[in-house]
Amino acid sequence: MVFQKTKFQENRLSINVSQLTDPEMNPFKRHRETLQKECGFELMDQYDWLSFISKTNDIKNASNQQCHYDYFKKANDSEAFELFQAVLGGTDSILDYLETNVEK
Repeated sequence: MVFQKTKFQENRLSINVSQLTDPEMNPFKRHRETLQKECGFELMDQYDWLSFISKTNDIKNASNQQCHYDYFKKANDSEAFELFQAVLGGTDSILDYLETNVEK
């Protein structure tokens, strides 16, 4: 996981979902390619980083986050949708923890 500060004043949490990550990320791994095809590479890049944005001033990123939500909602994979909702819902708390508790 990484915390990213961006020029759009957004809260963004990125999680690596490559084949080398823990099995807990399997629900996201199953959808990497189709998610990229449907929603593009803005929040799911070619290096397998899936981003979650809880706050942004950029309409394109907000629309892309909505695309991800809609994708998982209709993917007929309740495990992946529940994980997506949990991470998105906890993004602010996770970012706060990472920003205040990581040694610099």
